Amino acid sequence: MPPLGFYRSRIPSTFISYAASPGPDSPRTWAFSNWDIPSKYDFALSFAGPDREVAATLYAALQDMEFEVFYDRNEQHRILAEDIEDYLRPIYQSDAQFVVALLGPDYPKRIWTRFESEQFKERFKHGSVIPIWFTTAQPGVFDESSRVGASRLTPQAIATPRWRRSLTCCDARSRMHG
Repeated sequence: MPPLGFYRSRIPSTFISYAASPGPDSPRTWAFSNWDIPSKYDFALSFAGPDREVAATLYAALQDMEFEVFYDRNEQHRILAEDIEDYLRPIYQSDAQFVVALLGPDYPKRIWTRFESEQFKERFKHGSVIPIWFTTAQPGVFDESSRVGASRLTPQAIATPRWRRSLTCCDARSRMHG
């Protein structure tokens, strides 16, 4: 089954469907349908600036799998002239099915990552935050994630086929348990 982003990119949330009538002289019938999409994004990436290269690699891998991903570089045209906190808050609170937090050594030191993590911290309880600890990060940097089965790996291992499969499984699990 394709990821949610596959459908989201091809069908608007409200679309028109044509129902053919049985006979050639019968009038044509138009029907309107709504299709509710649970989240604007499949994934939102949260990372510190020094880890942008790793985030970009992960973003590209998720895009290749046709997921809808919030990645700040791709949203700059929308953020321009907006209150950034008001723009980002709903993305990390609920607009993304999952938040992937790339927890490198600079994550707790940055203003924006602290803001983002404050927005999604309640989502740990619902299993919708995927914490990825870099082996270069000190223990205790982000204690909340240690209770939910965070992974430790090198930044270079992020977009390997194994991690791509793991993220695909997260999407499938969310659709089954809705």
